[in-house]
Amino acid sequence: MTAPAPALVALPDWAALLVSALVLTGAAIALVGALGVARWRTFFRRAHATAAGGAGGLLAICLGSALYFTVAEGRLSTHEALIALFVWTTTPISLSLLCRADVHRERIAREAASGNVEAP
Repeated sequence: MTAPAPALVALPDWAALLVSALVLTGAAIALVGALGVARWRTFFRRAHATAAGGAGGLLAICLGSALYFTVAEGRLSTHEALIALFVWTTTPISLSLLCRADVHRERIAREAASGNVEAP
């Protein structure tokens, strides 16, 4: 048996406009990051576009979501802060590991091309 769908909450106009602006701004920032991935040729530029677009988009969307649920439920919504904390903690670490792996791969390929070391 499924639970009934929750009723829609009518937000005040100022809150609805602010939530809409934050979510649309976050989506636009994420779109710019995705376009950067398609446009740039090197791995490092693509990684930068992804990280910057993801972090900026995440902030705006989480703020919009937190504002919506805070106004709709009448209490402070903190779930979005946990999401942002987790993503902002793991993104730089994973990006750093990916960049180090690419630097290592390029170094091995450069050494193999110069004849200093055999290619794996």
